[in-house]
Amino acid sequence: LAHTHGMQLALHAIGDAAIEAGIDAVERAITESPREHRHRMIHAQITNHELLRRMAELGMLADVQPVFVSSDWNLVESRIGKERAGSSYAWKSMLNEGIPMAAGTDAPVEELNPMYGIYAAVTRKDLQGQPKNGWLPKQKLTVYEAVELYTKGGAYATFEEKEKGTLSEGKLADMAILSEDPFEAEPDDIKDIEVLTTILGGELVYTSLPGM
Repeated sequence: LAHTHGMQLALHAIGDAAIEAGIDAVERAITESPREHRHRMIHAQITNHELLRRMAELGMLADVQPVFVSSDWNLVESRIGKERAGSSYAWKSMLNEGIPMAAGTDAPVEELNPMYGIYAAVTRKDLQGQPKNGWLPKQKLTVYEAVELYTKGGAYATFEEKEKGTLSEGKLADMAILSEDPFEAEPDDIKDIEVLTTILGGELVYTSLPGM
């Protein structure tokens, strides 16, 4: 009904059965009434190759919270078993399947700071630096990929890619000045990067820098 009336669906699903139910619903809706939809699956944590393949085929988006890797890595396997855990929180696999992706913080459940999410996506570690080599390290994202989820990906998810998401001529001047360049920082240090200044729509809304 929502699809027929031109609405964009944001389906919250963590478990694979819930994700499959959401995919089935979207498939039925767009088969009966084809259009560009960008329906998105929020969380999308417990997945497998077939679910990701179907999401990509249907043009569904994954709206993920990378910081959940930090919170959940040491309990996932005990809850769902080693096999299913091995194909879950699979951000890199989603990108490889061609699924458009965005990322958020899931505040107030998690901290609002997006640098924690970028750190988790890149290192697959918690804030104490564990596990040493990262949980499911094949699912690590590059810093560029992780930052893009929070910027370009978020704008695309809400049909606003022509207004924001990248620092481009004619787009909204939404930007931040950081204490360190995340593209040059050591991956383990990304979580410690601070926001020094925030500019929204060309207007200064926050700064800790003197003289601004």
